[in-house]
Amino acid sequence: MSSRIGWFFIIVVSVLLLIFFASDLAKETSYEFLCLGMLAVVFGLILWNKGKPKPQANSRFNSIRKMRDASKTPKRPNSKNTPPPT
Repeated sequence: MSSRIGWFFIIVVSVLLLIFFASDLAKETSYEFLCLGMLAVVFGLILWNKGKPKPQANSRFNSIRKMRDASKTPKRPNSKNTPPPT
């Protein structure tokens, strides 16, 4: 649902920027439309990105990842079999 609201704000931005450019051509520049348009585009993009589903974890090389992660974890030395420090 938030994705649809995000698209709505992106469309509102295009209208606001069109009005800003039209006011600039008329030599009566209205910067309020530019500022509102920039705020709406940021808000719209945030809402649009929240609506996207998160990518699923790829299980293609799952066994290789497990072996790699196991080799990265340091192993504790066995206190009985370690020689005394010299």
